Amino acid sequence: MRQLLYFIPTFLLFFACNEAPKNSEASTAHTGRVLLQSFKGSEAFLSYQEKVDQTQDIQQQSSLLYTHVNGDLVQAYAYFDRSEELLKGSISTTTTDGQKLTHTFYFLKEELCMAIVEQESTNCGKLQVTTEMAFFNTKQDLIATYQETKKNTYRAHSQSALSATIKPTLQQFYQVFNQEADFELRFIGFDEAYNHQFIQLGNSNYTTQLAYAPKETLIEAMKKAPAAWKGIPLKVQFQDVSEANGFSYQVLTELKKR
Repeated sequence: MRQLLYFIPTFLLFFACNEAPKNSEASTAHTGRVLLQSFKGSEAFLSYQEKVDQTQDIQQQSSLLYTHVNGDLVQAYAYFDRSEELLKGSISTTTTDGQKLTHTFYFLKEELCMAIVEQESTNCGKLQVTTEMAFFNTKQDLIATYQETKKNTYRAHSQSALSATIKPTLQQFYQVFNQEADFELRFIGFDEAYNHQFIQLGNSNYTTQLAYAPKETLIEAMKKAPAAWKGIPLKVQFQDVSEANGFSYQVLTELKKR
């Protein structure tokens, strides 16, 4: 990933590297959030997050939409400034029973500096949301984690099962975008739905499908000799498409062997 243009002043990060949460409150008027038992430098992190979120010309790039063998859906998004420098990323997993887990990452000079984890579930028809924030120093060590106890108020607490997923999920975020490791693509087959033809790609755990244009040269070659393409790692480029009737899908624009 390319380096970021935005930065937090180094001296603030230095304090944050060594400062544990204290019995105090930190509140910034421009964020409207309160961190109970805050650490020195926490305001700089929140200010940086707000600056990223309010970037006017931010560019969004989506990953392929993957389906796990158990039916869960996984998709990631990356956000770049106009210099194509990564500012933020997110990855969501939606289960077959409607639960959703979203990790949002904020990057500083290619390194993770802050993460927000949101878990959505329903209980007796009522939506329940658990939100946690975590902060990291320049060595990628965890400074502190906070859980939202009421709207815009966060209390410091020890690392939970949710915050423990941040580092592994960050790795998954990169794998999804790079189409590698658990998200490596291999040819599976072809399908047709909603008057579109699709190529199916993936592996034994995760699969994806992409619509393709009729008479696509490489696709035609694969159709003639599908066995020759089995097991070959592939790399794709694609575009997101939304039709007027609400049907959304991804369209293959380039396919090549790794």
